[in-house]
Amino acid sequence: MLRRWLGLVAAGVLLAGFATARAEVAVPPLKARVTDLTGTLTAPQIQTLETRLRDFERSKGSQVAVLMLPTTEPETIEEYSIRVADAWKIGRARVDDGDFVSKSARVSRARFPMSSPSGS
Repeated sequence: MLRRWLGLVAAGVLLAGFATARAEVAVPPLKARVTDLTGTLTAPQIQTLETRLRDFERSKGSQVAVLMLPTTEPETIEEYSIRVADAWKIGRARVDDGDFVSKSARVSRARFPMSSPSGS
């Protein structure tokens, strides 16, 4: 009887752990300088941003990308932005001059993760 009770308790704890597990929002592949997963921007707006970011990269060398998504929950926008930065690897090697802007529709602020000159 005790063994059965302990088994039920263990199963309950295990199920509770699965229920509270965080399902992270997938990082989209980097296919363009502007990624709007919210449908907020029109095609002409996206093209204008793409052109400006391309021109900036050509004149300064630094790479900038924009990511707009519906939500980063359950992660904070800061946590999610770190994963995006790790996946996208924007910027020139040894210069560490890439940056991106992430904006979540459910968060009232944008995140601008800044690169450090030391590369860390």
